[in-house]
Amino acid sequence: MKTKRVLSKICSISSLLLLLCIQTAQTHAAPQVEATLAASTVSTGTPFTLSITVSWQGDADQYVIVPPEPELPDGVEKLSSSFISSASADMQTMHYSFLVRALKNGDYTIQPATVKYWARGEKKESTAASGKITFKAVRFALVENTATRVFIICVALLAVAVSGMGFVVLKRKKALRQKQAAGGETGANTQAAELLQICRQSKLRGDYAEFFKTALDLARMVAPQDSALSGNLAAMCEKVQFGGVRPPAEEIERLLRQLEKSSGEILSGNKKNEPDYRKYCK
Repeated sequence: MKTKRVLSKICSISSLLLLLCIQTAQTHAAPQVEATLAASTVSTGTPFTLSITVSWQGDADQYVIVPPEPELPDGVEKLSSSFISSASADMQTMHYSFLVRALKNGDYTIQPATVKYWARGEKKESTAASGKITFKAVRFALVENTATRVFIICVALLAVAVSGMGFVVLKRKKALRQKQAAGGETGANTQAAELLQICRQSKLRGDYAEFFKTALDLARMVAPQDSALSGNLAAMCEKVQFGGVRPPAEEIERLLRQLEKSSGEILSGNKKNEPDYRKYCK
């Protein structure tokens, strides 16, 4: 008798455990519903997406799902809807998207989305619900959202940094061009002074061929616009070199003074160098 009682109790306990396991398995396999918004703050009058996702673990035909219809609060209207399903391993997902918009500023609450479904082989209807959603509608949501605000600040700082780097680069390039221009002017001034000194020395030595050749180079450098001076010097240089002509000392002196004056205008540059100009023109 005792043995029968023990066996009876064991069978009862086993049946209860089996029933509990089956119920637990069915509970875990039941569809889950989740409702989400992309942001907690939206722009008034601008459409945004409300997403409702129904998912379960098992076969695709394990449940018959009735498409959900969100319960929108006053001041929020639905514009359109779309649906897409997907499967990964044994996880089934049905994604419903609703394009909605808030008509005026304020705080809103979307009630939990309720989804009706039937399990395969059963006639009893079951339901699953999501959590409720709260959001805020403002005139400019782009500034209100924290993530977006941080992004805007980062972009602004990056733009300032890039602008600063560009300003520094442009400033350095400008300084380099000015330095190169100053260096070029200094080199030209030095060369002009050297040619003028050669003209003086050639005049003193009586080397008129070298004088006119150097004077022609100097005239082309310091007075390129004076074609008459360059032409005169070129003609005299040819006569002296190939014709044995010896020009009068007064002509050479006049040409030298003219070159000194033109060179003085180049070498002076500004009033600070005016004493050099006067020295050349004595």
